Amino acid sequence: GLLHSFFTLPKEHLAMLIGSFGAMAVIVFSAIKAPVAMPKNVIGGNTLGGLCGVLSFKLMLLVFGARATTPTGDLLWLTAALAVSTTIVVQELTGTVHPPGGGAAIIYVITP
Repeated sequence: GLLHSFFTLPKEHLAMLIGSFGAMAVIVFSAIKAPVAMPKNVIGGNTLGGLCGVLSFKLMLLVFGARATTPTGDLLWLTAALAVSTTIVVQELTGTVHPPGGGAAIIYVITP
């Protein structure tokens, strides 16, 4: 919230908050000792989730065009599924499992 208030210009309607940050806050502040609340998992899981979301979006746009990336496209469900499943696999392989990272991936895909 502070980054959004101080580092973006009021005319630029840039949101620096992501929906999955709410879920991340609950995990980090409520389940302090849980493995998914460790800093490596929080930072790595969200970063990988965002990266997988963006890469899935770009790949599907390249292969299928607007059908896979617009809210009215008939393949948006496939793009979202690819983003989340890729996030899960990459998080498992890197040992940075963090459930809100999957949320970050899907948010990047479905948000226009």
